[in-house]
Amino acid sequence: MQLAYERKHLIISAIAGILIAGLIIASTMLSPYIYQVINPPPEEITSVLEVPPPVNTPLPTDPSKIGTLALVLTDAPPKTLKYLYIEIDEVRLLMKGNKTVDFSVSPKIYNVTDLKTHPVTLGIGNVPEGDYTAIWLHIVKANATFAENPDVNVTLKLTAQGWLKIFVRFEVKPEKTTLVVLDFDMAQTHVSQGMVLTPVVRPKQVI
Repeated sequence: MQLAYERKHLIISAIAGILIAGLIIASTMLSPYIYQVINPPPEEITSVLEVPPPVNTPLPTDPSKIGTLALVLTDAPPKTLKYLYIEIDEVRLLMKGNKTVDFSVSPKIYNVTDLKTHPVTLGIGNVPEGDYTAIWLHIVKANATFAENPDVNVTLKLTAQGWLKIFVRFEVKPEKTTLVVLDFDMAQTHVSQGMVLTPVVRPKQVI
């Protein structure tokens, strides 16, 4: 009787040991995934409010060192804003080596919430050949209508003097055209209680 009890106890202990070992192995293997669920990785920063340095790189006089850049603006679906109008009057580009380039655009007001179905061209112009790492948009005015109060149009405040820096890498080749499509992410764009606009723009496509 005692022998049978001890044998049964040993079998139960062995099974429990196997189960515990399996749980330890499983938890070790799954811990990175569990950590990602509990602590998801921070969303990639694609744009920041930042004043650019002055333009320090003029357009080359040699045509063989000039390429063409086409900037197109599109839109992701809105979240809390029913309408958003922004006026962009200036664009600057950042090249490798901290070279700042002016990109000529005509001041224009854009209905951002309409860009989902009607992308617009910000500008097409000649720029120096080379590798680029960022684009600055200068937003001089912004007005919004909120989904919960669609009859009221609100003038929004801007920080960083209205400059928005978008991180995007692209290459402009001599006598070639490079197309860069920027996505104005309405789902992530934020307006604070103080009516301060924090726009989010992402690089969508480079051709």
